[in-house]
Amino acid sequence: MKSKLFIIGTFFTLAISLTGCYTHKLTDREKEIKTFGFDFRDFAEKGFLFTPNEFYGEHYVLGIIRVELHPKVKYKRNDLTREPGYTMYVLNVGNNTAVQLVSIEDEKELIEHIYNMAVEWGGDGFSEFKLEYLTSQTDGLSSTSYSYPSISGVVIKRK
Repeated sequence: MKSKLFIIGTFFTLAISLTGCYTHKLTDREKEIKTFGFDFRDFAEKGFLFTPNEFYGEHYVLGIIRVELHPKVKYKRNDLTREPGYTMYVLNVGNNTAVQLVSIEDEKELIEHIYNMAVEWGGDGFSEFKLEYLTSQTDGLSSTSYSYPSISGVVIKRK
């Protein structure tokens, strides 16, 4: 008898826990086309070349650049108010609730920075353009990790 009750109790507990796994709200989505990319026409009109490939024409290599854009991060305690331009992460710290706000950044700022730096170095091109999203390190207690854009490549001067 005890073994039957144990089996029934185990089955009941398992059924409840599995049911809890499927409480996500299902929502329909319409078809949409999303386009991502960078428009380099403004730079091309200034005679500056951005390319994801190695440049095979005659040129000088002026340097290698890697630029990262770490977002602004700020914390609030016991205030769950959303702020425009930020992604919000709720953290439970002891008996308090803290909120980590991470600013939403745009890669265009990085491209402008690379262009200005390359021109300052005497360059007229940036080859081997590579965009990555890296993840920050976290101490696991008081913050969450966040992703941030990083662009690397080679500053060149075409002959």
